[in-house]
Amino acid sequence: MNPLQLEKRLNFSVVLLAAGDGTRAKTPMNKVLYRFFNKSILEYSLDVFLKFTELENLYLVIRPKDEEEMVAVKNRYQDERIKLVYGGASRSDSVRNGLKENSSEYVLIHDAARYKIEFEDVDMVLKGLKEYDAVTLYHDVIDTVKLCEDKVITLERKNLKAVTTPQGFKKKAQEIILQSTGEYYDDLQILENHPDIKLGFLLETHENPKFTLPKDIPTYRVGHSLDFHPLKENRKLILGGVNFQYPLGLDGHSDADVVYHAVTEALMGAMGYGDLGTLFPDTDERYRNIDSSYFLSHIKELMSKNRYDLVNMDVIIYLEEPKLKDHKSKMEENIAKLLGTTSGIINVKATTMEKKGIIGTKEGIAAEAYVLIRKGYY
Repeated sequence: MNPLQLEKRLNFSVVLLAAGDGTRAKTPMNKVLYRFFNKSILEYSLDVFLKFTELENLYLVIRPKDEEEMVAVKNRYQDERIKLVYGGASRSDSVRNGLKENSSEYVLIHDAARYKIEFEDVDMVLKGLKEYDAVTLYHDVIDTVKLCEDKVITLERKNLKAVTTPQGFKKKAQEIILQSTGEYYDDLQILENHPDIKLGFLLETHENPKFTLPKDIPTYRVGHSLDFHPLKENRKLILGGVNFQYPLGLDGHSDADVVYHAVTEALMGAMGYGDLGTLFPDTDERYRNIDSSYFLSHIKELMSKNRYDLVNMDVIIYLEEPKLKDHKSKMEENIAKLLGTTSGIINVKATTMEKKGIIGTKEGIAAEAYVLIRKGYY
């Protein structure tokens, strides 16, 4: 084979399981129909599998009560490979119902609640089926696991694998699953010690969580702020924690670091704490000439208290002078240090106003900040 050519993939089908109740997720609808950003949980998996030109059919296993909504999802894709199949009383029954419809030599079975599956990991499972009869993705177990029955036994971590989906199966493995009865935790379980089945375990290359509990879907919030301060004699010019040798400084109750102010207020807005004056009023003498890093340090405490992480931040500074080319990275580092994060998720840039307006005529400097924060569960 020409080394410049991609390795030919197997033709395959997918059984996509979307028929569960998902009661632990506490959503008002089937959890895979819950909208996360601009689409449902289910559609994240559909987007990945439908990218494969080798995909023959995708059997979407559903609850009859969800049929109207699932038909609407199917119609949005206008892809004839999507086939709706009714699920059964249990996950195992739903798998068997999907496999009954399948005629492909190779099939992948995937839980639609695993909305972060990536193209590369699906491709890895398909390649694994060239060597194994059944393949699963897994990640290492990092917790100490104890088996608690008649007596407590601590299990050896190095021998444990947390398996996920998709799991892939050749035809003979599919037939064994179809002939099985009862319920099982995953589709590999019935094959685990079968003498004619060779199992493959493939380490995931991407995070592959499952939406099971409300905490499994993080809450994202956006914040924005624009702050302006006039320039004045006999004041220090401080921007993003950097002191500049400049004849004018910014006027304000505090040190008037317009960058820190914009960042602080954007984070406050994202968390619903109002504006800068809400927590740090300019009528309070405690804040007269104070280093504005104090405000950001206080916001870091509020973010920790409310379990928010910074996802990313974009800051733009509007000024004619001084030039910031050699100082923007230092500002990013300063902000990151105050917020206890890495500078790689913070971007600081600058622009002039082409000598127009109060900024263009060097009467003042403004900064604007956009932030995205995520509520974590830790």
